[in-house]
Amino acid sequence: MKTVNKYFCLSVACALLVGCSKPNSENIANNTAAKPEVTKAAPAIVSVNGEPITKAEVEYQLSKILGDQAALFYSEELEAKVLESMVSSRAMASEMLKTLSAEEKEQFELQVKAYREEILVNRFIQENIETQPVPLAMVKDYYEQNPEDFGGALEKTFEYITTHGALTEQQRDQVIVTLSNLTIDADWKTAAQQLAEAGIPITHKSAKLAPELVAQPLQNLLKKTPAGQLSSLSTGETLMRVKVISEFKRPAKSLTEVSADIRKKLAPIVMKESIRALSEKVRATAEIKRLDDSSQG
Repeated sequence: MKTVNKYFCLSVACALLVGCSKPNSENIANNTAAKPEVTKAAPAIVSVNGEPITKAEVEYQLSKILGDQAALFYSEELEAKVLESMVSSRAMASEMLKTLSAEEKEQFELQVKAYREEILVNRFIQENIETQPVPLAMVKDYYEQNPEDFGGALEKTFEYITTHGALTEQQRDQVIVTLSNLTIDADWKTAAQQLAEAGIPITHKSAKLAPELVAQPLQNLLKKTPAGQLSSLSTGETLMRVKVISEFKRPAKSLTEVSADIRKKLAPIVMKESIRALSEKVRATAEIKRLDDSSQG
């Protein structure tokens, strides 16, 4: 319950600030000649339980809310609302901090430290990353290895019979015998109907799909069964057998048509490699000392 309360408090504090981010139309109309820079706002310094809210902190929150629209949306009223929200947030944060145990405070400090590091790392990457284009060879490899993504999948026309739900031992034996005796020319629909009339939960279906688009165990049965053949009998929890009537390989789109989409898909992989290279470069110049347990006391 304590954990829920902590996160609830933080959520309310954030909501208070967000509530200030939508100035009304009257404010906009009355401030067409407003100050172009939020740094010119009147000083706003308040102490909450002995902890000051500085002018710089208020201006930072204003810059987050207004962004490039400061000249249009700034008003003293908005600044006052931001300050009041910060006062409420600071008061709640202060109260929350009082309730934390020593262990919880330690965990909180670890969270703050990790978040600070994450911000710094992201900023460092943005300012120092050397982005590389996705190599043409990489695009070609992906195109050749994933034809189904570009319309080049093998599509099969098939029928199958499958059980669904629990079966008694007698029902299971009956289904196994029936499916095992089916031939390529047999009437599968009638066979399924006869089993259903005997009270067995079973279904007959026909479809025209790429094997990759169906769930297991049907997918494996389709992949292993060529046109004009019957699959083996799947005897897992679900009993199933497939008849593949025909197959057709759909023509794939050309590499030229899909190269842009492939590059978008592969871009995160290239970016990850660029970040790895940047990391190695930084580590090469960093002073890194491995401390064993004894040296840490």
